[in-house]
Amino acid sequence: MLDRLSSWVVRARRGILAVFLILGVLSAFLMAAVQVNYDLTAYLPQDMPTTKALTLMDDTFGYTGMAQVMLEDMSIDEILEMKAQIAAVDGVSMVMWLDDVADVRAPLSTLDASVVQSYYNDGAALLTVQFADSDYSERTRAAVQEIDRLTGDNAMTGSAVTAGLLIQSSAEEVLLVVLWAIPVVLIILLFATASIAEALIFLFVLGVSVLINMGTNAFLPSISFFSQLSVAVLQMAIAMDYSIFLLSRFREERANGTDPVVAMTAAVKKAFLSISASSTTTIAGFVALMFMRYTIGWDMGLVLAKGIVFSLLSVLLVMPGLALILMKAIDRTSHRPLLPKVGGYARGVSKCRWAVLIVCVLVVVPCFIAQGQNHFVYGESAIMASEGSVLAADKARIQEKFDVYEPLAIVAPTQDIATEREIAARLSEVEGVASVQTLANVLPKGMPESLLPEMAASQFRADGYTRYVLNLSVEQETAACEQAVADIRAIVNDVFGEEAGVVGGASSVSDIREVVESDYTVVNAISIALVLLILIISFRSLLLPLILVLVIESSIWINMAIPYFQGTDLSFIGYMIVSSIQLGATVDYAILLADRYRGQRALGESPREAAISATRLAGESVLTSAGILTAGGLTVYFVSSISGIAQLGLLIGRGAALSGFMVLTVLPILLALLDRLITKRRKMQ
Repeated sequence: MLDRLSSWVVRARRGILAVFLILGVLSAFLMAAVQVNYDLTAYLPQDMPTTKALTLMDDTFGYTGMAQVMLEDMSIDEILEMKAQIAAVDGVSMVMWLDDVADVRAPLSTLDASVVQSYYNDGAALLTVQFADSDYSERTRAAVQEIDRLTGDNAMTGSAVTAGLLIQSSAEEVLLVVLWAIPVVLIILLFATASIAEALIFLFVLGVSVLINMGTNAFLPSISFFSQLSVAVLQMAIAMDYSIFLLSRFREERANGTDPVVAMTAAVKKAFLSISASSTTTIAGFVALMFMRYTIGWDMGLVLAKGIVFSLLSVLLVMPGLALILMKAIDRTSHRPLLPKVGGYARGVSKCRWAVLIVCVLVVVPCFIAQGQNHFVYGESAIMASEGSVLAADKARIQEKFDVYEPLAIVAPTQDIATEREIAARLSEVEGVASVQTLANVLPKGMPESLLPEMAASQFRADGYTRYVLNLSVEQETAACEQAVADIRAIVNDVFGEEAGVVGGASSVSDIREVVESDYTVVNAISIALVLLILIISFRSLLLPLILVLVIESSIWINMAIPYFQGTDLSFIGYMIVSSIQLGATVDYAILLADRYRGQRALGESPREAAISATRLAGESVLTSAGILTAGGLTVYFVSSISGIAQLGLLIGRGAALSGFMVLTVLPILLALLDRLITKRRKMQ
């Protein structure tokens, strides 16, 4: 079977290349049709409170975007004029300020100071803007941009502003990340390969597979912005191993004096099982993500796994023919590999093996504990508002003058005015709630609802439901905010049962936290179990796979503990996704070295010498693979302005480097020390 397949791939090389080129071009056009989702709440399970509340809100009032605009150094008349201009912007539903709750023509000193300070403080006015559509609609984005133009250097914040910046940054950075990654990866390939043409062939073949993967995303309902921004670089970096392995086999066959066509046929046959096995562990790590209840894992797992399959097909079908077509160019541009040899390093590690193991234990054990003690963040605002960004700066400017603005909305069955006042009073007593607005406390006592302007009434009444608008004085992602949301939900459930819902960034974060923390245990267990199962089948051993997985898991613990020791926040979604990616993508390094070790032991070398030889023989491949994935991850980190995406890149890049280091340093020592157990089990089998 493999003989016929290998022969067909070589014989039909021009036709195969033409088919993949056509698919690549078509996919490039399809990329424009890919729907990208930026709303993290869309991935929550249907039975979560936030999902139910969003559906209820959308069916009654519509789930509209919100923003805050702070105007400085303006008179009352100028503020009112600017308010009118903002209200006239297409896509703006309503603008609220002090004049909606008090007579601003009267001296401000005669008004309730606590009310005034919520809207006007120290020469600054804070306007709340409600949009006609959701935070993520094009109309809302255009409205935010127009308000920004109207207000000039004044500060803006809020969910609509965050969503707009997220969409804008993602659109600008998709191509930018790839354009930066290509030269970085090319430089590493020039050091690692034996020919300049080889390096270019690698990039071309994997580039086609990336195009096909990104284009076929158009057939999915949507993909997350996480996938859109990171998958291209990750796919190219992770799958580069397959290309290197195939052409290395080809060079070995040619070195024996074999005809190039015959040599390539043999190379495809010999590389097929190794490349397939290597890709299987990688895909297993991605498939584990698809078991998340928070379905962004399904999204990223599917897109990444699909990408590895396309990469595998491109390497096995396209690369053989392309290499033969460009064989003269490969020969003309050949050079010796420039990567450093690791034989001396391997001997040094072997001599210091006990010290290395002691240091490893002293590092890994605290890191295992620390990686679970990170301060995790879950929401969209934390992913976007990195320190030093315009969004973070504007938020800080507003909070210098006013309290924290964290809006929540409750949609509940309409009650009589007296009951609504009582409910609003109970909500106001919750620690962390700065204000509660509903029709009952906006409507002057004794005034019938029928006399209230229809526009004002429609903000609070619709289809038998009432909207309560709350403002929290506590930041998202804090224990105080979590407690406030829990207390608010308790009151809502006590009064309305399941007929009401709470909507807002703070409540969404609470639900996302609940789901992904339970997901982590499941995903981690499944990814480890799948990888272990594949390794047990491949090596026909239990102990050896456990050693390999332990080494990679140790590097994951170190990687994830670094943010804890740095005192920086860590995105839990990134933490979970990278844990699976790092295991699936870098366990190949350990497999390669262990395979080399077993080969050297079969040749009669002692455990210690076999460990040194295995490190020397596998070192170049491990350095290349880890170097490319590190470079790809760090490119995302340095290029992306989206904090959550940049952190994802940093974790992947640093994780690949740590995995490579642990495989070349700790794994050889463990293999030599546990050789008797490994060998005994093999003999028994």
